[in-house]
Formats: sequence, structure tokens, C-alpha cells
Amino acid sequence: MNIDRTGTFLVSEIDRALGQTKKQQLPQLTIKVKVNYWYDQTNEEWIDVSEYGMETNAYFVLIFDGKNGPETSLSFNQIMKVYNWDGRDFQVLTEIPAPESFMIKVEDNDPEYTDKNPFVVNWIDEADADPRGGLKKLDAKGIQALQSQFGALLNKAGKAIPPASAKKAPPEIPQEVLPPKQTAAEKKAAKEAKSARVKKANEDLQARMAEVSPVKPAEVADESSKTKTKQEAYMFVYEMQAEGTTDDARNAAWNAAIKQVAGDIDQKEITGEQWYQIMHETLNDVGAA
Repeated sequence: MNIDRTGTFLVSEIDRALGQTKKQQLPQLTIKVKVNYWYDQTNEEWIDVSEYGMETNAYFVLIFDGKNGPETSLSFNQIMKVYNWDGRDFQVLTEIPAPESFMIKVEDNDPEYTDKNPFVVNWIDEADADPRGGLKKLDAKGIQALQSQFGALLNKAGKAIPPASAKKAPPEIPQEVLPPKQTAAEKKAAKEAKSARVKKANEDLQARMAEVSPVKPAEVADESSKTKTKQEAYMFVYEMQAEGTTDDARNAAWNAAIKQVAGDIDQKEITGEQWYQIMHETLNDVGAA
């Protein structure tokens, strides 16, 4: 009887013939096989079905018309492996002994041909190949063999990948890390020491913003420009910091400015005007001259 289902089977050869396809007259190997075992995918075990006497014909086109002329097919390579054929002589292929057992996989045939033959063999492999479904993956040895065989072609067909951009990624805004608490006298002295610099820093920063943001000249004069989000303030510090400023130095100045302007309040409560001032204070320490 003909094979009655799809799936993976262990079979033995009954007969073998080398012929040609009807339309293009391409080399085709036909193998008539007897079905001995069916693989149960659910329970992952081989089931003996030899008592049912199932048979089928497997057709393997060995060469096809490629874009640049005749090319060997994937079936060609599988036949070489299963039959231990060197792939150099068709006459040898018709004469070499068949393996005692090998694997085939069967799927539903094209609807156009199901009336004549509902199933078709679409794969042949060695008996100990993986019978489970899924993608077929080469092991490291197999990949290395492919590379050795086709490496020259890959080098010719591939393209050089440009090196990754050396542009530094924008920094992350540091978490709130407050400096050690100061005494009242130290805090007052520090505030007085910087107070004279704040006014000049504001004027300098407005000038810088006018230079780096020519597409928004109104922002300099507009009072609303004197407010910043935390993100905007920090990124502006990053853009305007002196050359050679390290992340640690910038973040230390940033945290000190937060302490100077906002004290110990939660950063979520800091206003846009205060972030604007914190931006100034930070640039007083790490800004470009």
C-alpha cells in the first residue's frame, strides 16, 4: 500500500533509478522505498509500522537551472551523504550499495496533484539524523566546513562594514548624591563666595545660548527661557563643559550646584527656574572659558 500519512520515517530501498524531469530534462534520482518506522513527534519515539507494507517513491532533482547556469541542488548534497557518493559520477550513483536504512520526511503534496498522489517526499537524510521537526542547524564543525568551502565566495560577495561611530553617547543624569553636610558658617561663606559669580554667569550663559541656538533667537530674551527641565539643564551643561571634563567632575559640580540652589529638598520639587540656576552654577565650575 502507498504511504498514508505525513511525517518522518525510517525506510529501506526497494529500487533506484536515475532519470530526467519531464519538462527541463534535468537529472533526477527516483528511489522506491519500504516504510519500516514512523516517528511519533508527540511522544518522541519510533513506531514500528513495517506490518502495514507501506511504500512510496521519492523523487530528488539533483541539478537545477540557476541564475548563472546549472547548479547542484540541496537534494544532491543529501544523496551524497546518505549513499556515501562522491558526487562525481552518475554511473557510480546507480551502482553503489544502498544504506540499510535511511530517513525520509513526507509532507502534503501540491493540491494540483493530490488526486494522483496526496503525499510527497521532501527530504532524505541518514538514519541517525534528528527526526524532530524544526529548523535544521549545523553544528560548529559543520559551519566551519561551510566557511572553508565557500569563504572565498563570501569575501567576494560580502561588503565591508564601516566602523562604529566614535561619537560619545549622551551621559546619564546622575542620581542625587549630596555632598557632606556643611556647617552654617561654611554654607554662608560658600554662598557669599559664589554670589558675585552668579550674575556674571547668567549673562555669559545667555550669550552662549544665543550662539548655540541661532534657530531660536527669541529664547534668549524670553523670560520663559530662564526655566529648564532637569534633562535640558544637564544636557546643556554636558554640551558646554570644558574640554577634558570627566564624568565624575561634571557630576560632582552638578550635585554641588543642586545643594547650593535647592538645599535638601526632593529633586522632584525643584522648579524650572531652579534647574536653570543649577545649570549656571554647574557651568561656573566646569564650563568652557
